[in-house]
Amino acid sequence: MNRKIIGILIIAIPLGILFISMLVDFYLDENPPLLTDVSDYEIYVDEVYNADTFMPDLDVLPNYEDVEVYYDNRASKSITLSVIYSNEDYESAKESIINMYSFLDGPIKDETGFYYIPSHEFDYKSYQIKVVDNEDFSYPEQFGMIGFSDDYNRICFLFFYDRSLNSLGNSYTIEDFLKDNFEFPTLYNNWDG
Repeated sequence: MNRKIIGILIIAIPLGILFISMLVDFYLDENPPLLTDVSDYEIYVDEVYNADTFMPDLDVLPNYEDVEVYYDNRASKSITLSVIYSNEDYESAKESIINMYSFLDGPIKDETGFYYIPSHEFDYKSYQIKVVDNEDFSYPEQFGMIGFSDDYNRICFLFFYDRSLNSLGNSYTIEDFLKDNFEFPTLYNNWDG
């Protein structure tokens, strides 16, 4: 009797694993975790709670050369809008965008010292990132940041939403958070995320 059960398990377990992997592959084909179609940018913004209070309409951005979009639609949702500027237009676009938004002037923590947002400005890869101050945000569950890459003439608008996230910075560093949730393009068609 035990040999029969063992024989059935030897066949059933690999078949079960194969079936599950086929389901996962099918799901990922139908629902890829990273979407990049610029023509669907407005749809991505509409799908993420409160992203429309921060993510810019493409027609209000200063004169740009190109845009790229990265929408990560896993349980934690994030949108990266990377705007590429010419050498001539980058500095004025940066100044214009800085003047369009308010930024946090310090970290956000509770009365016990538990950080919601451990740093309001920081460097990551080639970007200097600033956390946006917006009364519609609920830090750290949902908020926006803007990254400026002077090296690559890029400005990235970053929005994050995850209702279950309750802190950043204590044991989960801001660098880990960015690496886990956002794409950071550096050179045209050369991703560094």
